[in-house]
Amino acid sequence: MKLLRAALNSNAALMNIKLGAWDDAVRAATGALEVEGVPDKDRAKALFRRGLAHNQAKDEDGALADLQAALKLAPEDAAVKAELAAVKKTAAARLAKEKAAYKKFFD
Repeated sequence: MKLLRAALNSNAALMNIKLGAWDDAVRAATGALEVEGVPDKDRAKALFRRGLAHNQAKDEDGALADLQAALKLAPEDAAVKAELAAVKKTAAARLAKEKAAYKKFFD
């Protein structure tokens, strides 16, 4: 029964991602992760989906944490690697933009 609950929450997270309901996707994926005894493969999937939702909700720190955890559980997953690289690139671009904006204040 627990594994069914985890699967349903994980699928609800995917559905909410498809609908663009990022907060609901995070909540559903978190619900899947709260279930004990879930295999690493399914846990990685829920972390990946929560990472996607965090990224779309502009929470890069949450996305990085979830995607790095997913990568530890599923190191060969190409989708996790690609999304993690994309989030890192976005975070680096945002940081560079912030540095440029703050530099104007001190020149």
